[in-house]
Amino acid sequence: MRTQYLFAMLIAVICSSASANCLQELATYKDASANGELTFTPRGAGEVDSMLSRFTIKFAENNVVLDGVVMDAGEPFFRPLGMIMHNCPEGDATGDEIAACTVWQGIVYGLDELGNVNYLASTNEGKAAAKTLLFPDLGAAVQFSTAFGPSKLSAPPRDDFKQSACLE
Repeated sequence: MRTQYLFAMLIAVICSSASANCLQELATYKDASANGELTFTPRGAGEVDSMLSRFTIKFAENNVVLDGVVMDAGEPFFRPLGMIMHNCPEGDATGDEIAACTVWQGIVYGLDELGNVNYLASTNEGKAAAKTLLFPDLGAAVQFSTAFGPSKLSAPPRDDFKQSACLE
């Protein structure tokens, strides 16, 4: 019995240290209320992309997939501006077309294990993953979005997504 307990503790320590060393681009996140999963899209070798990060959010309840990007909001100082969209046109799109398919837009925050709030790090910087991602007012934006059709989600997502795994 004691051996099983020690083995379980060893596995927990290994998993927690692996999670602690997870890079932002390899982290996946879950939303408990709407059963949503956020996964970053890795960049290909040598791929040039003006976005700091790309990700998807999938909602198991109705198979809706939202596409997200994080970009530098510009001067006067760095702020990671996030946009979450649904069924946006590919290629050149007008501002009106992008506005029509945007579900949420705002600054994306990352919280560490102590709850300290920081801006989300770019996925190409080799930085440790945030333990929680914060998208202020995401739940309200989803409630008013047409992305989910007339049925909506049975529960809107929370504004925070907790790290659930590391895709190493």
